[in-house]
Order: sequence, then structure tokens, then C-alpha cells
Amino acid sequence: MGNVTTDAVRTGDAVSNVSDGKSSSYNRDLIAAFLRSTPDAATVPADSWPGWPDIGEADDFGRQILPGEAGADGFYYAALTKQ
Repeated sequence: MGNVTTDAVRTGDAVSNVSDGKSSSYNRDLIAAFLRSTPDAATVPADSWPGWPDIGEADDFGRQILPGEAGADGFYYAALTKQ
């Protein structure tokens, strides 16, 4: 996620991170590192995303969709909020 800060995000707002990496462990590690370095950020549980179709595998930080699943490319999605 590089040099990302929550300065441009208002408290209570949500942002998403989408990566095309097909390794869920890499993506989880990326989000975990961001959360460790950004104390005012928190994840939005994947099971609570409004309107999200029932595809992909949820984990502690987001949802992994594998290539070909539901006709989609492989992506990892995470929703974050500023506390």
C-alpha cells in the first residue's frame, strides 16, 4: 500500500484496497502491516459489506476472489475505515 495515510479520509468514512495479487497471504500481510502502522485505521468485516455478492473467501481483513471464480479475474478486496 506504499505511502498511504488516513489524512484525506474523514473519521467514519471507508476506503477500499483492491489488489490483483493472487496470493491471499501476501494481501493479508499487506493489510496487516498497514493497520500496524496506521493506528486510526480498522478493517470493515467482509461479511458486513452492503450489496456484496456471495463470492470469494472472507478472511480477517478482506475477501479473496480467485481467477475464474464467478467469471472474474483474481482480486483481493479489503475495506478500511478511519476511527
